[in-house]
Amino acid sequence: AAATKVLAWALAQELPDISFDEVVVEYLAESWRNSEDVTEAWSPFLISHNAASDDDAALEVVNRILERLREAPAPDIVAGAALPAASGANGSTATAAARAAEEAEIVGLKALLEQLALRQYS
Repeated sequence: AAATKVLAWALAQELPDISFDEVVVEYLAESWRNSEDVTEAWSPFLISHNAASDDDAALEVVNRILERLREAPAPDIVAGAALPAASGANGSTATAAARAAEEAEIVGLKALLEQLALRQYS
């Protein structure tokens, strides 16, 4: 569950205009933890979601997502962030991804303020 939340955060940060439903994010997280070749596991999903045009482009996208994962806040900070919603008829994909990224940042800020014990800001 923690890996899924962190990956959802990284996807929202790196690909804010693309929506991955929860099942896909769970699969991607599982393959991230257990696959020897993440690019091979993720490429079909990146291509089908128009995040990459071919396998070479998918490799670049995977590397950027993995870099985001290295920079990701702790799983407990990301835990409050919602997964980006599946794209709806009203075109809310970008909005849902942006909202998820914003919620992750807010949760991280709240955790930092609590850790610093700056009561007037929390």
